[in-house]
Parts: sequence; structure tokens; C-alpha cells
Amino acid sequence: MSGCGVVDCAEIPTYRDFISRELLIYLADQLKPVEGVADMWQVGASGGLESTESLQFLCELYKSVKADLRTVLQQRVADRTFIDERTQACFELNSSLNIAFHDPNYRTVIGQEDAEGKVVVGPLSEFFCRSGGGKPIALVPEFLRGEHVTLFGPPDDAKLSINAMNAFHRKLDGEPAIVEELLKNFSGCAKWGADDEDSKTPLRRDLILAGENLTGCLQRTISYVDARTGKDYRVASSQISLPIKRFPGLAMPCPFLFLGENPLPLHLYDFALHLFANWNNPQALVFYVPKLETHEEAAYIRMMIENAERMICARHPQYKIGTIRVMVVLENPRAVFRMNEIMDELHPYFAGASLGWHDFLASTARLMKNDGNYRIPVKADPNIVINNIKASHDLLAEVVGSRGGIKVGGMYGVLPSDGDMRSASFQVAIKGFIKDVITQMKRNLDGFWVAHPDFVRLGIALVEAWKHSVQGEGAVLDDLIRALLIPEHQREVLDFIHGPDVRGLDREDPLYARSILVADGRGSGTVANNDPEEIRYNIFQSLQYLTDWLCGNGCVALPASIDGVPVRVMDDLATAERSRWEVWHELHHGRFHSEDFVRIAHEELHFIRKNLSDGSKIVQVKWDDRTRKWYPVAMNIMMQLMASDAPVEFATELLLPFTLETIRREDDPWFAAQTIEPKKYQIPKRVARLHAFFSVCASRRFAAQMALDSVVNLRSAEDLVRSFTLDEINEAACFHGDIGESAQSLDATAAQEQARVLQKSAGAVGQGEELLAVGHTYRERFGFKFLIAAKGRSGSELLDALKERMNHTQSEEIENAREALWQITKGRLESAPLDTVQRDLADALAKHGVHGASISITQDGKHIQELQFGHRDALNPVTGQTLFEIASLSKSIGTCFAMEYFRLSETPLSTPVNTLFGKTASTFRIRSLDTNHPEWADQVTIAHLLSHQALNMHYVNGIPANEMMPPIGELLGGNSRYGYEPIGVINAPGTKFQYSGGGFLVLQHLVESIEQAPIYKVMDAFLRKLAMNLCSFEESSLGERECANGFLDSGKVVQGTRKIFPALAAGAVSSASDVLRFLTSLACARHDLGGCGPISHDTAVRMLHGIDKGSREFMGCMMGLGIFIAEAGSNRLSIHQGSNDGFRALFIHCHVGPDAGKGFVVLCNSDDAGMRFNAEAAQIILEHFAMQGVSCERFQSDIAGGSARTLEIIEQVQRVNVGYRELVFAAFEQDLPEEIVDRGPRDPLSDFNLAVGAQVLSASNQRFARAENLISPNLPTFDPALFGKQGKIMDSWETVRHNPLGGDWMIFEMASQSAIDCAAISTQFHLGNHAEEFDLEGLDSLSGEWQAIVPRMQLFGHSQHAVKTVCGDKKFRRLRVRIYPDGGLTRLALYGKNFPVQEKEKLFIQPIRQYPAFDSQTRKPMTPKYVANVAEIDANFAANRSPHRGWGVDIASAAFGGRVISASNEHYSPAAQVISPYPPLNMVDGLESARTRVAGHSENVVIALGRTAKIARIELDFNQFVNNNPQEISADGLCAGKWVTLVVRTNVKAFAGNAIAFAVESGEQCEQVRVTVFPDGGINRVRVFSAG
Repeated sequence: MSGCGVVDCAEIPTYRDFISRELLIYLADQLKPVEGVADMWQVGASGGLESTESLQFLCELYKSVKADLRTVLQQRVADRTFIDERTQACFELNSSLNIAFHDPNYRTVIGQEDAEGKVVVGPLSEFFCRSGGGKPIALVPEFLRGEHVTLFGPPDDAKLSINAMNAFHRKLDGEPAIVEELLKNFSGCAKWGADDEDSKTPLRRDLILAGENLTGCLQRTISYVDARTGKDYRVASSQISLPIKRFPGLAMPCPFLFLGENPLPLHLYDFALHLFANWNNPQALVFYVPKLETHEEAAYIRMMIENAERMICARHPQYKIGTIRVMVVLENPRAVFRMNEIMDELHPYFAGASLGWHDFLASTARLMKNDGNYRIPVKADPNIVINNIKASHDLLAEVVGSRGGIKVGGMYGVLPSDGDMRSASFQVAIKGFIKDVITQMKRNLDGFWVAHPDFVRLGIALVEAWKHSVQGEGAVLDDLIRALLIPEHQREVLDFIHGPDVRGLDREDPLYARSILVADGRGSGTVANNDPEEIRYNIFQSLQYLTDWLCGNGCVALPASIDGVPVRVMDDLATAERSRWEVWHELHHGRFHSEDFVRIAHEELHFIRKNLSDGSKIVQVKWDDRTRKWYPVAMNIMMQLMASDAPVEFATELLLPFTLETIRREDDPWFAAQTIEPKKYQIPKRVARLHAFFSVCASRRFAAQMALDSVVNLRSAEDLVRSFTLDEINEAACFHGDIGESAQSLDATAAQEQARVLQKSAGAVGQGEELLAVGHTYRERFGFKFLIAAKGRSGSELLDALKERMNHTQSEEIENAREALWQITKGRLESAPLDTVQRDLADALAKHGVHGASISITQDGKHIQELQFGHRDALNPVTGQTLFEIASLSKSIGTCFAMEYFRLSETPLSTPVNTLFGKTASTFRIRSLDTNHPEWADQVTIAHLLSHQALNMHYVNGIPANEMMPPIGELLGGNSRYGYEPIGVINAPGTKFQYSGGGFLVLQHLVESIEQAPIYKVMDAFLRKLAMNLCSFEESSLGERECANGFLDSGKVVQGTRKIFPALAAGAVSSASDVLRFLTSLACARHDLGGCGPISHDTAVRMLHGIDKGSREFMGCMMGLGIFIAEAGSNRLSIHQGSNDGFRALFIHCHVGPDAGKGFVVLCNSDDAGMRFNAEAAQIILEHFAMQGVSCERFQSDIAGGSARTLEIIEQVQRVNVGYRELVFAAFEQDLPEEIVDRGPRDPLSDFNLAVGAQVLSASNQRFARAENLISPNLPTFDPALFGKQGKIMDSWETVRHNPLGGDWMIFEMASQSAIDCAAISTQFHLGNHAEEFDLEGLDSLSGEWQAIVPRMQLFGHSQHAVKTVCGDKKFRRLRVRIYPDGGLTRLALYGKNFPVQEKEKLFIQPIRQYPAFDSQTRKPMTPKYVANVAEIDANFAANRSPHRGWGVDIASAAFGGRVISASNEHYSPAAQVISPYPPLNMVDGLESARTRVAGHSENVVIALGRTAKIARIELDFNQFVNNNPQEISADGLCAGKWVTLVVRTNVKAFAGNAIAFAVESGEQCEQVRVTVFPDGGINRVRVFSAG
């Protein structure tokens, strides 16, 4: 293939969802050029309508429409995102305000505007549901007029195509004579929806046949001879059906034809080839257009048709422009709201519309997927059309009908299970059919769809009889009903016919628009959506349909039951989508358990595989040689469709690759697809684990319990199986194949296990039958089937074992059954392991010679799994009770305790430590070790101790456990016996990171001095509240506890078996699970304003706020308070290592990000070998987690140098830091803002810019925009509506606000050494957030010093600055840009001596040049607007009277009457949103001021409260301001005309991307609140809760 590369040249980017880059690479060797068509490539063989000329026509048409198609499909993606965000926001708002689903005030996405001011979902005018919305459509051709009784089905089968054409003549045995009489007056024709969309698996060979057959039908040349019966099938000579071709939807690409590297649109392929072949037959040029969502998409279809007609006319001048007609299939609620606009856009081609209600329901469920209160009508309800679709039918009749269009209802898909018109099945089916037809006739529709040709004549007869009834001849219809139905059904149907239609909502009803979404119903009277039987029905049908689709059939009549009578229901892709969305809602919104979903899925697959059909439930798509390999694929796809948290838009995104012949030929197509696209084919992890565990041991409890664990633990698995009750034995045994059973009904695993049993031999004749017979006797005796691990055993061996066990007692056989189940389960777990983590960890322990280890893992932050390895001492194994020294991990737990301790005593962390010591009996005071700065001693605060920013003493030393630990006070001044130096200040406090165990000695002594009690007693209650029941900070041998011995690398035990260390610095002992409980609680408290147990939200947030004042160099991480913080892409990891004599410890836990909740603790009792083991254990677990932002391929097997000797030459105190940094943390990826995708044009001067092509080496900060953008060769772009994970996406280098270091820098290296003559510095699009000052330096290659190129200079916003350099002819390669104090810099251009003189002169005509004005704010609101009248505000108060967490309602919210009075600065976004009751969606959704450089600056917003009240609590939400929230805030209340302080000035920088709450103790009545930010920044929401 030629072209521009698979990655970047996707002309229709959305097609990558179907045909990914990875799949294109896979197809590369299979693609062959299409002869005669330039740059066209194909997979497979051509044929049918695919001629050189027709394919050239297709390519020409594609080139003419591709840009417009790209636009509408990209807009569809944007609209999807908008709908999902707004629906979620509405759901949260309704929940927070206690608004019931059927309350008219319930908010939905209907009517909401996007950033362009466009209503995404909902009507654009009052005529959306009534007549008067436009002019009459173009004249409908005569052949299209009249009733539309339409049979739907694919044309790929010649026989079925002929039957469809002859449907009018298809007369059932026993057809009443009245049918024939009624049809005599029928002057129209039946219609055939020749469907290449939902009814067809898009296999190339079948699409080729479909094109041939349909053209043959239209030309009446098609024929077919049945090879079995010899019957000759031909199209009748009269009253044949009119085919109306339905081509595929816009979203689907063609998987077998490519132009360059771009798949052609499948709808164009189908439409263009058909038009090219049948251009001269007007009756052939009617098309059903499916899945339109908007009138913009309709405009694309019109443009496609216009272009195609012009191209046909150029080839055939006799062709008449305007011949084509289209019928729109309304399958999306967005389209229903825009019917008038769609009709206008499709003029003059529009002829009518039909309602595809299965797809319609699926689309509404997808539209409302983030609304936890929405429920789609159940699939088992046979009266959906009658009860739920009225509003859409009425709209169709009113809007389309009033403008002269054809208006067709939807599909009746129920079929009888036999052809006997008097059978119970036929009677139930025809009864429902009559009701559906009459309902649609009552609603003034022109027709409907049927799923079987047998119903065409009956449908036409019903329409004709209805006409008689409308004309006053009701007896005709009554007679027809009596003729069709047996007496027991006649009265019911006659009453229905003569009764009124269901009463829909009045068009003026506030809920009318929602009724279009089928969102006004109150649940089905048939069965609940989350009833296990409804879930089971959807799964049973989905498994069969997906399997049949994968086998090549797009539609299948599947067994069902109505009123206990077996029928069949025609399923196609639309009904399958409907099923998956119904189940998805129940799973996603927690109304059905995933364990039960997986269990039912396995039960249904088992039912199908064994063909357990009975009178009430029948398997239609049998498990046989055709389906055997496809059912497992269908199972996996179904699970992914129904259970994924991020479901694909269309099932075909997953299905389409399975139409490729090379994948279809594989023995395991799912594995083949997974190998090609592993990220695409992923069952959600929890469901995948449930699925896997249920597969190995079919027990719900076993699967549920094992799935909770992060890794497979065989010991736990065995304990579970051996605890099975008799019922659980039977549950599991049911899914295991019977010994002697035929291979046909065994799954692949069971067949492999019974391979020797299944082998045929001379002596084994009849053995299978005997095994089954004796097994039956066994079951009757013991109450469960004979269970035995069959793998490797012959049939005779198993028969002997079975006969022998017949002599056992019941209890013996229960134990044997458990043993057998365990052996089967173990064998399956070992032969196809889900993971090898436990084994890999054990291997690593042995590899590094580590004695013992305790490891705890969590994958969800809730369930903690414990793993133990090796020995705690020379004899005894490590158990769950074994305590390991956790060394410096003690600092993290101790820090958290200390922060809570001082918080509760209202002692700020900014309090000087010596001040606190002065209030105790202790004589210790911190002193400065720098005689030039004695003042440093009294400047050390609690926070400095916790963040390692003041004191000396890197690590602390231990005392043998058989000796008495001296008081901490005796160590602070120095202790030569134990190697302690005097503790003191070595740096200006708060300016530099210097790891200090000494700081924690001081902290411990401070708390003990205040409390006059040992630290372990002071901490005891804190630990117990966290359920850390094994953890201890007691500085003693703990002789009564199960403590591990410490081992040196020599193998010797540490003196005294272990050493005791100062408690808070390194002295705690704990199990790994206790440490992990602490970490999960800390993360929980960070996310919950109410905190978690004894840990407050405030403590957790401040503790986990990382900054870098030297900690990156030390350990590759930022430093929080008592804990290190690392970036791994969007994840934030809590980290600490520990190193005591004979012990090593490490924890990594994700507290924020896509992998939040995942984490582990590794403790072991070895020295440097322990560090290597811990690092490898971390690598194993992180790789198992597949954590985003961790590049596992970067993991190293050893530190640089690669030997034990390497560690020896590293200072002891640095060994663990260097080891973990190089072996683990080096694989963590930096969190960068989004890359600029849509770049501007190339800068005309870029060829002279020496910075172009340079490589960025490092940057101090690039949180808002990447440093690489600064040296881009392209002109910058600005999209005011473009936001990413970090906020506004800027085509520049931009750093965060409030830089504590005073400046930011980036270093880059040019392609070669160059002399720089002048520079141009741009701040374009930065106005209010630009860097205030700038300088540029070059690294002298000889001296290694930085030399000035451009001295420090002032910058102006949205301007270009031209400046001459001061470095003369000096050449540099490595450069450093510095900005002060922070902000944005857009472009840097460096010009050398070759810069054209005229260009240089132009540059300096105006050295500082402001760019033209630009729209720095969004053009339209990007946030939901909330407006409430007085009545709604009163209703909100009434619905929220009960106190919220002990306080009242948010009286600042607009929902309760709050109003913004004033805002001092709204530079980036308006203040009105700070009182919105909606959750914040982005940075525009709140108040954000410009950056300021003025010392002492502040901004404020004043809010009038909805009620004057006493205030109990103020919450400030910075959720979307991840980098630019304020430095500090304060809050005041206007009480009786005076401003009263409610919240004192408080640093909130740590709360970026989070929220903070303040308890307010003022007892005064407040009418307004003023929130002040220092010096600037953004707030998403201000919430003020009244007292009580």
C-alpha cells in the first residue's frame, strides 16, 4: 500500500474504531491492488457488481464526499461526549436535589446547548411534533404510494430473495377465504426491505451475492433451482414486491476495500454499486437510510446523492436528476426531534420515514446510559409498540404525514413456531400481529414491517379491512378477525380493535419530549429489567444471535415464549443492541450483580451446549460443528458489550474484524483477534476473572471470592473448594461433563481432559454407555454426579474407579467429590493460569536468597489479599500474623497520626517546633548547625519535620532487641554508643529537601513530651480505628508477638534477632496487610470530604500533595508530608521505602488516577538482597496491574553496573533509594498534557529557526502545556473550546500558577552548535497567563557554565518580542530557557547569521508587536445552565428538608435561590457557575481570574444566599482546577450589615483537583458570603450549608 502512513492519514478517523491501526498492519500482507482502479486495495476476491468501472465510480464518489462525511462523523463523536457528560451531570444534580424521575423538574440533556450554541438533543422548533413545520415534500412517485406492508430481510440468498419478491402470493394452508376476497381490491404492491444493514453479516462474498440477487430481482432475471427438491424458483409475473434497498449506516467502514490506507465507507460501497448497476430503473432507486441522528447527517446524504446523480448523468446523459428517493429509518431519538429539518435537508429526495423501534430503544438506552434512573422497556414485553412508542408514532404521522410523506411504523418480529394457523403458537403470534397492525393504523400510519413472508398477505388483508372499518364497514374487519383467530382469542382482540388507543401525554405536558425517549414509562408490567429471568432471556437470545452473526447470518428467528406458548422472535443486530443496552444499564448502575450475570451466562451457554431444550425453551442455534468455535467468541463479545464501563458505540466495532476470512479460518478466532488488537478485545477485568474462575470451577461463591483477589492463590482456591456444601458440589458438578459423555456436547477443556476416555479402541466398545449408566446409578445413590479428575485416565480406569466408589458412604463420597473438584480445578488453573504472580514471587524470593516475605495487594482499594512466602526465622514459616519491621514506612503512618493529633488540638503545622517544646517539660530545643544562621532553629515548623526540609541525620540506627531502647530525648543531643550525631538545622527551613530521620525523632519526642506518655500508647487508638490490629510502634522486643528475625546478606541473623528503632522514624512492626489498610484509608480520606476513620480529608490531601525541592534527585519522586509521591502518567502513587538492619520494605499505592485503588506492600527479612527482591516483586505486581503510565519494558534486572559490587560502592544510606529508583521508579512516565493534534500551518520562517528540530531534555514544569510546543515549526493555534485532562489545551509551553521556586525552566539541545544572532519570543494567545519575564542561556561546552544569550527581559501578553543576543559569535548547542515566575510562552525562534536581512529588518520594525485580538473565552457556554423559578426553588427546599450530613441545604446554590452579586475578575470564566447545582464539568465551569504578579493581590466573589441563615459549613470545590486553583482563600459573611470572618485565610494549594470543607462556628445570621482568593486562581463551586 502506498500513502502517508497508517497512523496519521485516516481520512475518516472514526473508522479507526472499527478498523484500527493494528488491524491495518495485520491486513497489509493480504491487501492486493484492484486492477484498473488507482490506489484501490482489496482483501479477498472481487465479483458481482464490482467491475472496474463501478469501482472507479465508487472512488470518485468517495473523494467528493469524504470531507463532509468526516465532519459529520467527528461531530457525532463530539455530540456523544457532550451527551454523556451532560447526562451524568443531570443525574447527579437530580440525585443531589432529590428530584424524582417522573417529576417535571427532572433535568435531562434535552434542550442543552454545546459550545457552539447548538442544541444537541431535542427540538429546534415547536413544530417538531405537530404539523406546520415546512412545505410539502417533492412528489412521491406513483409506485411508492399506498400502503407499505414491508417484509424485511437480506438479499444474499437467491431463494429467499425470490420468496420476498413473491410474498404477495405466499398463501398459508388454511388461509381464510376472506383474505383472498380482501386482496382482490388491493391495487398496490408489497414492499421488500432488501437489507444489507442490520439483517446482514457484512461478509464480502455475501454482499457480492446480495448485489447480484437484488439486481436480478429488479431485472426479473433471477432464478433458483433447489438441489434437494428440484423446485424451480422464479419471480412472479404480477403483483411482485417492490424492493427498497437499505444500505449500511454512516459509521461502518468497508473491511475489504481500501483507497490508499483508508477503508471505504460501507454505505457508499453498497449505494454506489447498486446505483451504477440500476441507474436506468427508477423503481430500483429507492433507498432506506438507516441510523441518521441529525439533520447535518441528512445534509450529507443529500450531498452524496447529488454528487452521485451528477456523476451518473455525466456517464448517462439520459439519466434524470432527482430520480432517487429515500425513506429515512428513524432509529435514533435525536433524529425524531429533527424530522422537519431532516426532511428539508433531504429535499427533493425525501419520500417518507419508518420507525425502527428496536434500534430506537437501543439508541435511547445509549443516550441515557449515564442516567441511573433510566430503564429501557423490557425485551420480554410483547406490547412495547402499543404501550411505549405512541409519542413517536404520533410525531411521525403528524410531521411526515402533514408534509405529504410516507409514514411507516416498525417491525413485528414475533413468528409462530409452526405453520399451522390453528396452533397455539400461530394464534399467539397472529393475535399480537393484529394488535400491532391495528395500533399503527389507529395512529394514521401507512404501513409496517414484518419479519416473515407468511405475514405479508395477512398484513395487507388487515390494512384493507381497516380501510373498510374507517369507511363505516366495521363488520369486514370483525369478520377477518374471527376468521383468523380461534374463539378464545376473538373477544380480546375485537375489544382491543374497537377500544381506544393508549392515551399518550399531551404535547404541552412538560414530560412530552421525554416521552419521545421512551423515558416517561414507569417500568414494564411484564417483568422488571433486573429480574434474573429477564437478564437470562437477553443473554440466551444474545448468545445465539451473536453466534449466528459470527457464522455469517445477520438475522435469525430465536425461540421465545408468550403467555407460556412457544414462539420465535426475529432477531437482528438491532434487537441484539437492544438486549446489550438493557443488560448494560442493570449492571453498570448496580441493579444486578456481575457474579450473577456471569453465572447466568455460563448456565445459558451450558443449556445451549447440552441442547437441554424442552417445551418452554428451545435452542435454535445449535451447538454443532458450524457453531462450536463461534459460541466462545460470542460469549466473550457479549460479556464485553454488556459489562464494559466504556462500551463501544456499536457492537459491530467488535464484530467487524471477524468478517475477515483469515481470522475466520483460525481455530480460535477470539485469540486471533486479541493477538492483533489486545486493547480492543478486553472483557472488563472483574468480569473476565469471574468468567475465568467460573469456567474452572462452576461455583458462584468460588468465582466471586477468587475474583476479589488480585492474583491467583492456589491455597485460597483449595480452601474454598474443600469447604463446598452439598448444594455447591451439585452446582459445580452440573457444568462438568459426565464421564462417558460424547465429545459433541463437551466444552473444549472437558474434551481435552477426557481425551483418553473419548479414544476409540477395540476393547472400549460400549464403554461410554456403561460409564453413563453406572454414573446414573451413582447419582441416584449419592445425590450428585460422579466426579473424578479424568485427565490422563482411560475409560476402563475411570469405570473401575466408579464401581469401587459405589461402595463408599455418603460422607466419604462428599469428600471424594470435593477432592475431585479440587483436582479438576487445580489442573485447569495450572494448565491455563490467569496469572503467574504467586509463582513468580516465590521464584524471585528464591533467586535473591530472601528468607521470608509478607505481601499484600489490592486492586480496588477495598479488598486486601495477603500472600506469605518463606520463613520468619530458621524454622517457622511466615504467616498472616508475622510482624516485620517496616522501617521508614513508619514515617508515613506516624506523619498521618501526627497531623491528626495536631489538627485535633488546633495546632497548625506551621507552628515552630521550639515554640511547642517551650510549653513542655522537655529541655530539648532544635539548634542550628550553621553558625551563620542561628535564627534557623526557631523557624523549623512541624511541616518541615514531616517534609524533610530542615534537619540532619539521614537514617537512624537501631538497638539490638535484647537491649533496652534508650529514651528518644537521650538520642537527640547525640549518642556515640549507638552512632547518633546531635540533631540540628542544616538548611534554611523549607528551602531544600534533605531526607532526615532525625526530624521524626524530634517529632516523636515532641508528642511524648506533650502527652507525657510513650508514643505507642498515644497512637494506639488511631491504629485500632484503622483496623491495624497487628501494627505496633512499641519500642521493645515484643517477645510475645510473632516477629520475624532479621537476616543479613551473609545469612546471619541480626544481633538480638532484630533491632529496635525509634518508633516514628523506623521503629514500627506490622503485617503487610495492616500497612495496606492504612494506605487505602488514606486514599479514601483524600476523596471523601468526611474523611475515613481517624483520617480527615484535610490531612489526607495535604499529606499526598507532592512538591519537589530535591526529592526527585534523591528518589525520583516528589515529596508530600511523610510520604513520597510519584507520577505514572495520570496516576499519582503513594510511595515509601524502608531499610532496617535485616529488613527491607516498600509500598506503592495509587491514590488518584485511572488505576486508583491498586497498590501493594512488600515486607521481607533480608538486607540488600531484600531490596532487590522487593524491586522485582514490585515489577511483577505492577506488570500484572497493567497500570497506565508504567512502562514495564523499561524495568531493569539490576541497577547500573549490574552486580552486588555495585551496591557496595554506593553509600549504605543511598542503596535502597538508588535501587528502587533505577529498578522501579525509572519506568514511571511523566504526566504530560495532551499533544497538539491539529497543528497550524508551518511558520514561513521555520527553515531559519535554529530551535526547530531541537530535543527537549528536561523541564521544571509543563503541567498546562508541553515544553516541546515552544520550539514547534508550526504557527500556534487556539481553540477556546478545547480542553483536556489538565484543563485548557494550549499550543505553547505553560507552567502552573503560584510557583514556590520563583521561576521555571526548560533545557533543550539543538541539532548542532550554532551562533545565535537574534531571537523572537512569542506569548501569542497568552493574555493574563503569560510569563512575566524571560531569559535565555547557553551551556559553554568547555567550562560547563551557563552563559547569557538573552538577558532577563519583560514580556507582554499576546505579543511577539524581537531581541538581539549578547553572546556574539559564541556557539551553543544546549540551551536553557527560564521564565519568571511562571506562565505561558508560545514560541521561541532563534536566528543565526544566515537569517535573511530583509526578514530581520521586518522583525525589528516593531520589536514588541501585539497580535490581533482573539476570543480568549469560549464562544458559547460549555457548562449546563441552571435556571429555577420561585416555585421550583420552594420545591427544592421542600424535597431537601432532612439535614445533609448533619447540616442544612446549600443556600448558596442557584437551586435554593443563591445569586452571584459581584465578582472582581472573570477573565477566563464567569462567576455565575460557582453556585450551579450541577457538578463541575471543566475549567470553564466555575470562576477563574487572570494570573497576577502584584504582591498582596486578591480577587473575590460575593454571593447572595437563598435564605438568611446561620452557616454551619462552607465547601470550596476545585475539582476541575488541577493546576490553577488559588494559593489561599478566606471567607466572610455579611451579617446585619457587617462583614464577619467565617473562614480565616488558609492555604489551599494542595486541594487542586479536589475540594475542601470548613466548619463555621459563627452563630450569626448571614445574608451574603464573600470568598476571597489570594492571589488569583479558579473555583468551580462555592457551597454554603445552613445550620440544621
